[in-house]
Parts: sequence; C-alpha cells; structure tokens
Amino acid sequence: MELRPNLIAQTRQSMAITPRVIQSIKLLKYGQFELCDYLKDQQDRNPMIEVVLPEPLSRPKPATARASALAVEGRAPAASDLPGIEETAAQSVTLREHLLRQVDLSVHGQVDKIIATEIVESIEPDGYLRRDLDDIADALGIPETRVDIVLAQVQGFEPTGVGARDLAECLFLQLAERGQATKPMMALLDNLALLARHDLPALAKACGVPLAEAAALAQQLRQVDPRPGLAFDSDAVLPAMPDVQVSRAEDGSFTVALNTALLP
Repeated sequence: MELRPNLIAQTRQSMAITPRVIQSIKLLKYGQFELCDYLKDQQDRNPMIEVVLPEPLSRPKPATARASALAVEGRAPAASDLPGIEETAAQSVTLREHLLRQVDLSVHGQVDKIIATEIVESIEPDGYLRRDLDDIADALGIPETRVDIVLAQVQGFEPTGVGARDLAECLFLQLAERGQATKPMMALLDNLALLARHDLPALAKACGVPLAEAAALAQQLRQVDPRPGLAFDSDAVLPAMPDVQVSRAEDGSFTVALNTALLP
C-alpha cells in the first residue's frame, strides 16, 4: 500500500471566544443595578469613560441650610422630602453599637467599662452571650465574680433579655421586667422541654397549677421575644425595581419592554 500525502480543503464554522465576547456574555446576566455598578467601576478605572446615571439612581445634591428652610417654610413635607429607604437603612444602629452606648452611659469605673465592653463584644447577633465567663475573666486577668457582677448590669440594658446565656434566662429577664416571674412561671422555665412537646398535663403537674392556668402561663411565655437581638441586626429589604415592564392593551394583547428609565 502506497502512502502519499493528500491535501483536502474543509470548511468549518467556528467562533473565537475573544475578550470582547466574554465581556458581552458577562454583561448579559446583569440587572439594572448590577449594570450601573459595573459601569461606575469602569469609570473609576478609566478616566476616558464618563457614565451618566438615570435620575432615579442619582443622588440629589444637598441643599444649604437657608435654602432648605425657605423651601419647607409654610408647607407640609411632601413624600419626596422624606429620606429614601436606603438612606434610612444606612443610618440603622446595630445591636453592638446600641449596647456600647449604654455601656458609656450606665457603667461607671474604668475596669467595669472594660469588662462590660468585653461582654458586649462577645454577645452574638441574636442577643445571647454564649462565651464562658471564666474565659472572659482569664482574658482580662480578673476574678470571675467581678465579670458576673458586670454581666448582671449588662443584662439590664435594652433590649430586655440581651446578655442571657440560655433561653430560660432570656425569657426570665423579660418576664421579671413585666412582673410575671411568679413561682409557677419559674417552674415552667425549668421545664421548657415539656412546653416544647405541648404536654400541658405534665406541665401543669410540674408547675403545681390547674391545666387552665398552665395554658395561661404558656400563653404569657409566647408573648416575650426569645431572640431579642435580631430586632437590631436584621437586614433591610430594599425595594426591587423592575428590569422589564408589561402592559396590556385594550384588545387583550401584552407588550413587554425594557425599563429604560433605569438604564445609564
């Protein structure tokens, strides 16, 4: 068999994945706000690029104090005068900040302030202190009894129940503030497992009260917050702006169009 080279012409269709194509594919998945963020980032990187944002996304220029006073004089504030939800969310106070302010106002003495600050820094977002007191005492080089005394003061901060080391203590702090920490209620706190199983007969026996009173105690307990810290550190839900708009005509047909008001 004779082997000879053959020249065969073939036609193939192919697309080169260039950097421009990769960038186009990347941009296709962006929504309106992601696209604006991307373009602003490119503007910061390249001085030859200037991005003009649409009006809804542009921040208004701050007015002077005199201009603001003249503008609002003699009229009620309009809806446009109120701060946007994103501005309100940016000014929200975290649980840590809220507690540290109370440390500055309520705790006296340099050593106690240091202990209280260490306790606050150890409190988790749900409001619980799960760090052992002996660990805090060892870290600060002080007796554990001193830490326990300062912890009792921190547990008097707002929101009530913060600084608790377990669920029963968190509930007790709130019930005590309401004047509901009665002897039957304390027995209920010692038997939260029965409450979790909805075993009211056993719970009534453990509390030494009739079945109806045990049900009333359980109802009181449901009115307190088992995670008091979450009221501060919850993330704000910002309003969603539509990328497309759908309208219906009189003949029943639908029209889908891009929301060009948000495009830069």
